[in-house]
Amino acid sequence: MVTDATDKELIHLYLQGEHSAFDALMLRHQPRVKHLVSCHVQDPNLISDITQDVFVQVLRYLAQFHGNSGFYTWVYRITINIINNHLKKRSTEVLHMDYSFAESHLDQTQLHNDIGPEQITIYTELIHGLTGVLNHMPTDLSLTILLRSVTGLNYTDIAAIMDCPIGTVRSRLFHARAMILAVVRVAI
Repeated sequence: MVTDATDKELIHLYLQGEHSAFDALMLRHQPRVKHLVSCHVQDPNLISDITQDVFVQVLRYLAQFHGNSGFYTWVYRITINIINNHLKKRSTEVLHMDYSFAESHLDQTQLHNDIGPEQITIYTELIHGLTGVLNHMPTDLSLTILLRSVTGLNYTDIAAIMDCPIGTVRSRLFHARAMILAVVRVAI
């Protein structure tokens, strides 16, 4: 069955004329792509448009994918390029990161632990401070920290996605973490 196939097998099937193979690829990777886009774009319609643009580009260039990196790495790289192009076109728009998962974690923490109002206030201020830092951080730093901390990619994959050396990834992570640490120190 097409949905049980690996990415590489699906690509091969699509290139052999099995169009449902691309649908399977898209369904497999669309949630992660949409999540990545939603971390940088506020408008839900724009999130859908950019996500669709990503898969249009993937479809357009799928025959050129040689498998030198993982398919998801290649798709993420296309996603990052489209997000960067979007941000350049709309340079007056403030970069928006959606960290609602942190606030939902606060709700879970309240349910499972008996934390007091003071801790809730500190946690809420920390979330808002971090969001502010990430929203005003240079795009290359915020994308790098997002790919590492939220998506969980390793340095090699991030370097491939961002089209930079691993040393640059480490440097960007260092600077992003330093900016975040400064906010954490102020909040606590």
